[in-house]
Amino acid sequence: MIAAGTSLLHYRVVEKIGEGGMGAVWRATDSTLDRDIAIKVLPADFASDAERLARFEREAKVLASLNHPHIGAIYGFHEVGGVRFLAMELVPGEDLSQRLEKGSVPFSEAADMARQIAAGLEYAHERGIVHRDLKPANIKITPEGSVKVLDFGLAKAVVGDSTASGPTSAPTILPTMTSAGTAIGMILGTAAYMSPEQARGKPVDKRADIWAFGVVLFEMLAGQRLFDGETVSDTLAAVLTRPVDLDALPKSVPASLRRLLARCLVRDPKARLRDIGEARIVIDEVLAGGMQDSEATPVARQKRSWLPWGIAAVAVATALATLLIGGLKGQAAPGGQLTRTSVLMPISGKAALSAGTFALSPDGGAVVFLASDETGSRLFVRELAETEPRPLAGTDGAVFPFWSADSRQIAFFAGGSLRRVPRGGGAVQTICAAKDGRGGAWSREGTIVFAPDFGDVPLYQVPASGGEPVPATALDVENGEVSHRFPSFLPDGRHFLFGVEPQIASNRIRIKLASLDEVSKGKPLLEASAVPRLASPSQLVFPRDAGLMVQSIDLTRLEMVGEARLLEERPSFLALVTSTPIVDVADGGELLYAPVDPRPTAFVWLDRNGRRSESGVREEGVFNSPAVSHGGRRVVVTKGGSFAEGSLWIFDLDHGGGSKITPSDRGAYAAVWSPDDSELAASLSPAAQPDAFAPAWVAAESGKIRELLEPSKRWTSPTDVSADGRTLLCDDQTPGMKMNLGYLRLDGAAPERADYLTTPANELGGRLSPDGGFIAYLSDVSGTTEVYVDTFPKPSSARRVNTGGAALQVDFRSDGKELFILAADGDRSSLYASELRPGGELAIGRPQKLFTLPVEWSGFAPSPKGDRFLLLERIGNRSPSLTLVDNWRAQLAP
Repeated sequence: MIAAGTSLLHYRVVEKIGEGGMGAVWRATDSTLDRDIAIKVLPADFASDAERLARFEREAKVLASLNHPHIGAIYGFHEVGGVRFLAMELVPGEDLSQRLEKGSVPFSEAADMARQIAAGLEYAHERGIVHRDLKPANIKITPEGSVKVLDFGLAKAVVGDSTASGPTSAPTILPTMTSAGTAIGMILGTAAYMSPEQARGKPVDKRADIWAFGVVLFEMLAGQRLFDGETVSDTLAAVLTRPVDLDALPKSVPASLRRLLARCLVRDPKARLRDIGEARIVIDEVLAGGMQDSEATPVARQKRSWLPWGIAAVAVATALATLLIGGLKGQAAPGGQLTRTSVLMPISGKAALSAGTFALSPDGGAVVFLASDETGSRLFVRELAETEPRPLAGTDGAVFPFWSADSRQIAFFAGGSLRRVPRGGGAVQTICAAKDGRGGAWSREGTIVFAPDFGDVPLYQVPASGGEPVPATALDVENGEVSHRFPSFLPDGRHFLFGVEPQIASNRIRIKLASLDEVSKGKPLLEASAVPRLASPSQLVFPRDAGLMVQSIDLTRLEMVGEARLLEERPSFLALVTSTPIVDVADGGELLYAPVDPRPTAFVWLDRNGRRSESGVREEGVFNSPAVSHGGRRVVVTKGGSFAEGSLWIFDLDHGGGSKITPSDRGAYAAVWSPDDSELAASLSPAAQPDAFAPAWVAAESGKIRELLEPSKRWTSPTDVSADGRTLLCDDQTPGMKMNLGYLRLDGAAPERADYLTTPANELGGRLSPDGGFIAYLSDVSGTTEVYVDTFPKPSSARRVNTGGAALQVDFRSDGKELFILAADGDRSSLYASELRPGGELAIGRPQKLFTLPVEWSGFAPSPKGDRFLLLERIGNRSPSLTLVDNWRAQLAP
């Protein structure tokens, strides 16, 4: 007998808080973790049915794996003294059935609750788990307004895949658990919320949850049940036959939400909404202020408001008017003169105005771009005839968007797949898998050519409607190609341009041309700093070195004609020279690019709580890859748009002065200090070979260079120097663009190269412990970049140090007693610290979060003592605009 004060394992029962078909529910205290939980004690007749008990235990273990903010957690299934019970999350607040006793739920509140319910269902459905008994009594609302779905999947745990019913005293409620003798072939659940197939006693899948979701959402909005009756039979008959009356909904319910409910409440499961994730997308759009009109149109949608999102909400008509140069799109300058228009975009922190994150529609009427707020990153569409962008629901985590040829659809990469979404918003469709996509192009015939991954892959083609991708190009491995990226179709819809990612970064890449008609290595066309865009009818626009160029192409012979001519000097962000497009062109010739970001960089100190203090350094330009000297008073940073253009600068962190120490004809990338701070080890490019690099010492005072190895296209970049100065740890780039860990022995007559770790995965960013006996590094061997610690100079047994997010950087404290890890934390980055206890085995403590970094930064480095951390932060708000150029050919006239 269970009573208050009873102890079940380490749970002490406090009080009964409910009872139902599944058994009594008690509040209890977990003495081990010092928290309140709920325990659900199962009825005694479970003990007489060994088969059902075993099935329940199996299912309960599966359900305990669910971990989602909108699902009530199951901690475990236990048995003690013949009592079998579930340990569950204790969710405070009232359930939805209690809330509905007060009447209908206001529209915005109901939509937000429905979004949370749908998110929980989506998470479970993706893992093959169906609720089977979704109803208001199983939906809890916390005092903070968060929604949690309870008893997830327990219906299957009770009766497996069959369904069951039984008598009850309440006319519209069926027991959620029946005796063993009546389980088989009987209906399970609550009659008013059952799907028709469930009411008929047929097997159910996730579509039953979608029906129940629609019934619950209707009840929240209308304040009355959709199906009701005096008896269970009457209620079931209504579920099976009564017309779904959406006219009972308030007139304020948007048409888009009515359409969603209509799709959820189709009696034939084959015609019902297929995925609850689509419902979440529609509700997100409604909450964001979109889809209020009766039909979404591809161009010139009527202006509507959208929810502000932090400091990014700057797209107002007044601000736009002050930024316009030459008038809005469509207001051509007199006499066909070249005009430039600043097109305002709302941005914050990680903004859209960089390579590959924006695209101009082929009809020239809209821009899709990537932007972030405190909730994450997603795509926005700015119709140029309007003043405000619209968020595209369902595009969280999107990268590298591109348009369909008819400007009606937008494709993008997210969640390991290539996806598409209508220009006006709506359901997101998955086209095919794409692990880490790097650009695509959509032909008029409906074929998409795309790069599915970061490296070691050619381009693939797939129907825009979806299907299995097949190769579209072949890598020329013998000539150093490691991947093909960012294709762009020519007007015939068969030929396409693409960029060739080389084995080593340089200031130019090869641009090739290929055809859908055959899989080939492609025809070399020209060299550029990024993939060209076709400017109708027969000109290519592309960045090269310090400017934006234009050159004619013969579309018959498929050859370049004449000389490239300068169109703009340094018009956009040339962060790293890769195949990533940094300019886009519409069919009508309108040209769009991101202007230079003029903001300076501030060098800011953060303490271990993330509190800020100024270092006194504030410089024009973008700096990255900082390394604080062992004395803690100086920092070396890299400045420059590309590897070949980079230069090393040293700044005095106490007084603010600084200067460049590498010559203008030597590109430089990332440096580390020698033990006595007198020299810097860096990767330098020789003056005559901008596409080759070699590690070298650079004197910190004079800038004098001591070469360590001969220049090579095998990129070797120093990452750390041992405390005795005898070992230089390096990142080694190998054929195939994989990164391995290597080092140089410096204690002989000449430096000697050695490999530390060479695997099919990427290992990089190594740091040596102060005693030189251990190495910490980053590896993506698990599929996610994480920190590993192993012995040095020979690996023995690598141990993973997991923060829960992708690792970005790792560093030892100078005394070897702490490990600092910079890692992704949602859409931000956070710093973690692990306590170290040196010794033969090196004990590693669990990482503890110190603080979260600001949204926009370009470099981060700890001080030697680990008491403060240097952050390179851009000052002020980034210019919220792209530059649109009309009649640019006028600039080319003789």
